[in-house]
Amino acid sequence: TQSILVNYQDRRRLLRLDEFVEFDGDRITAYTGESALTSAIVEVHQERTPVIYFLTGHGEDRLDDTRPRIGLSALSNLIRSRNMLPRAIDLNAVDDVPQDAGIIVIANPKGPLSSGEVEKIRHYLEEQSGRVLVWLNTNDSHGLETLLPQWGISLPDKVIVEADKAFLDSSGNILIRNFADHPITRSLIENQTSLVVGDCRPVLPVQPSPADERLEIIPLFATSSSSWGENRLSFSANPTFDPLLDSTGPLPVAVASQQTASSQLGINIPGGKLVILGTADVFTNQYLVNIGNSTLLFGILNWMLERNQLIAIPPRSAT
Repeated sequence: TQSILVNYQDRRRLLRLDEFVEFDGDRITAYTGESALTSAIVEVHQERTPVIYFLTGHGEDRLDDTRPRIGLSALSNLIRSRNMLPRAIDLNAVDDVPQDAGIIVIANPKGPLSSGEVEKIRHYLEEQSGRVLVWLNTNDSHGLETLLPQWGISLPDKVIVEADKAFLDSSGNILIRNFADHPITRSLIENQTSLVVGDCRPVLPVQPSPADERLEIIPLFATSSSSWGENRLSFSANPTFDPLLDSTGPLPVAVASQQTASSQLGINIPGGKLVILGTADVFTNQYLVNIGNSTLLFGILNWMLERNQLIAIPPRSAT
């Protein structure tokens, strides 16, 4: 695949050619190369490198793990390629989230976070306008039960069954093709790109508790209308839909929640951002090779770090 490399001192940015155009089906409708290239030049000139902290201490997937199904070594390399610095952190070993934290990532914990860790994350989100990205599997506890409702997010204890074969690949992985319009998903929509994921759980937007008018809560993508949510404890190798117990599709698999505040001068002040993914496979080595999955990763990181607004040059006509 042809690419363009932007290099400055020890910082690099590799631009794919599909970042230079917008599509409508197979037809190129606009040229976005001015914005993409100028943003890349500005990005490699920035002296401050965003630090992405990955939580440890609960059996999370690791940045140095090269195993296909649970390792994050490819993710670590991709983050570094975009001039971001991935680091591990144990919140039990520090008094608070470090001041240089661009994003905190909680990658598939196998056990619950302590109340002290959750409180540090809550303070980071609410008092420091922090950014937190979480992805979870379908059966392990996470300890975020007190935090998520305050951000308008619910995690039912269910496993999604995808019954539409058009939304399954040859290995039985789920293909995600239903996307909401959001800065995170815009490139996926414009390029008609699918996500490939393994087991999923529903992630639902709910009324925040307590109510918070500052929150904007958006489901990012969902399974097909033929899918359903099976109660995890009754899940079997050959699940069947029970209209009395199971949730009907389409079911959201990811939710983005953003806190904003307006000043008396009418200026919107950005607050914390929280993204929850109900699948633990989407960014592991095996799945990140799919272009849709890597596009989603950078969509989330750019939105959280507000890099998608680095240079706002409007698209040109394709002609």
